Amino acid sequence: MNKNLTILLFLLIGLSISAQTSGPKYIREAQASFEAGRFAEAIDLLEAANAKIDAQSGKISIVEQGKMRFMLAESYRSLSHYEDAIENYNTCINLKYYEVNADVYFYLGEMLRMNNEFGKAAKSYSEFKKISNGARAEEVDVALKSCSDYKFYLDPDDEPEIKYEVKCETKINRKEFDMSPSFADKKGLKIYFSSSREESKGSGRDPITKEKYMDLYEATFQKDGNLENVRSIDADGIVNTSKSEGSVCFDKKFKKMYFTRCPNEEKMMLGCDIWTVDLVDGAFLNPKLLNLKSDPAVSVGHPCLTPDGLKLIFASDMKSSGGDDSFGGRDLWYITYDKKAKLWDSIPKNMGAQYNTKGNELFPSIGKGGEFFFASDGHKGIGGLDIFICMSGEEKNTWGAAKNMGYPINSPSNDYAITSRGKKGYFTSERRLNNDLYAPDLWSYSVPPNLYDVQVIVHEFGNKNKRISEAKVSFNGDDESDWNGETNEGGTTIKYDVKNGKQRYINEDVTYSINAMKDGFLQNPNAT
Repeated sequence: MNKNLTILLFLLIGLSISAQTSGPKYIREAQASFEAGRFAEAIDLLEAANAKIDAQSGKISIVEQGKMRFMLAESYRSLSHYEDAIENYNTCINLKYYEVNADVYFYLGEMLRMNNEFGKAAKSYSEFKKISNGARAEEVDVALKSCSDYKFYLDPDDEPEIKYEVKCETKINRKEFDMSPSFADKKGLKIYFSSSREESKGSGRDPITKEKYMDLYEATFQKDGNLENVRSIDADGIVNTSKSEGSVCFDKKFKKMYFTRCPNEEKMMLGCDIWTVDLVDGAFLNPKLLNLKSDPAVSVGHPCLTPDGLKLIFASDMKSSGGDDSFGGRDLWYITYDKKAKLWDSIPKNMGAQYNTKGNELFPSIGKGGEFFFASDGHKGIGGLDIFICMSGEEKNTWGAAKNMGYPINSPSNDYAITSRGKKGYFTSERRLNNDLYAPDLWSYSVPPNLYDVQVIVHEFGNKNKRISEAKVSFNGDDESDWNGETNEGGTTIKYDVKNGKQRYINEDVTYSINAMKDGFLQNPNAT
């Protein structure tokens, strides 16, 4: 699915409409707004234009009617209004516009899949395959395979290796777009994220969405996980500007931040860029543009720095660089750092076919354990963008094959931009919450801890049947926890599981020593 950069994906829709119409002014204005990528504005103009066309039945050709409906469907698709897009693609089919543009069936399939209608989606992809003369062959095959295998991701036959629990962070999210979280401190108590909420700087509005241009915000949590504060990261305008900012990463010391900035100058085809800024005593200093592209219209963004600081991975729509060709859509690229020269390579290299597809690969990140994450709509998945994980390879800064993280991390809607600290993390999802529209929100995930309890049996050394009552048993953890117990007449302590109604005696990642003593007995030297 080619999705626009309403969410700092810098995915400009691959428009299938190019020729200007010579029809009435209201049609020309609607098409001009659509072709300029002002989708929210285009929807209003196209809806009004289509209403006039319907009222003037017979005066506008069937082809022109189909074309107008297709533009409206594309506008809704680019803003993730699935049901509205589906309705208008179906109208295009009724008008037989697929005879002019077979993409009607392909994009209808995309929207049906993201609307959790996999059977209908498969039929739509199959219709496209019949009439498209081999266009999008690889994409369609992947989509059809995804439609047949979606149950594996939503409800796998085997127990998943990791059981994730996810929740929507409603205390952070607003009705506007909130996305692309990243841990912003060593303790994992602060995240940065991008948002188009009304507090964002500048008075301008994004013509694509009619929302404010995006700024970076921070959310700080207490140790118990309760939200403490949400605010702009930057009151001085060093990072947050009247442009759109988002998608950040840090070096391992959290002394330097890399972030995406997308310009919004009118009538200029300028792509997004990656910037760096130093963090000194809580202040942002020395903002600098990374020179990663030769064409100003190309977009680069979503920076991901390896822990050793020697490789910067990012997403881009560049077509080739230094002999490396793009695989299609948006690919993952990287540059390496020359420690002697203290400079980044000037020629980006493509991450290769192991990660990139004819679709879009975006939002790379690296987890606490060295895992590599990215989002893709070109690999087999549930629908739209799914999040994939690659385990560390034997060589430094290399990773294995991409594996879909499955449900509940992924859903039929777009899921992307994960930041991970092993058993907890955050990501962006456009899945519907209650009856709200599909829109990007911040979600969190956690891995429930394994639950342990302990019960001690004390007996004479070499004779398990000779149990010892009234033995004093002490427990000591390397997290400074300790407690004492005593065996009953059967030589057994009570079962220690939950204390104070909530906390557990035995916790993961803690080593415990257990000792038993009683007057008249020598302690087993091998007891631990």
